[in-house]
Amino acid sequence: MNEFTTQDMSFAAYLLSTRQLTLLRLHVPAGKRQVFMTFIDDKNLGPALETEFLNGAAAPAADFHQKLRYLRRKMDAALSEAAARDRATSNVGVL
Repeated sequence: MNEFTTQDMSFAAYLLSTRQLTLLRLHVPAGKRQVFMTFIDDKNLGPALETEFLNGAAAPAADFHQKLRYLRRKMDAALSEAAARDRATSNVGVL
């Protein structure tokens, strides 16, 4: 299974609203406040779709905004979980 990863929430919302790629996971690297959104990309379309998006590709407006709100909630949850994980990791061995 090939994957495509982006940090661009607007582009991720575009991918979701146009149903071109399927969201696989959100990931926050340890010690970071960046969210990476990874999509299933078996046909390696990600870079071409990103170019289309940057050149003004259209998406259904209502669905695009709904996906932005969805991703914001998911990103906030991922960042909260990562912060808790980082706090737990930094407290290991502390009495």
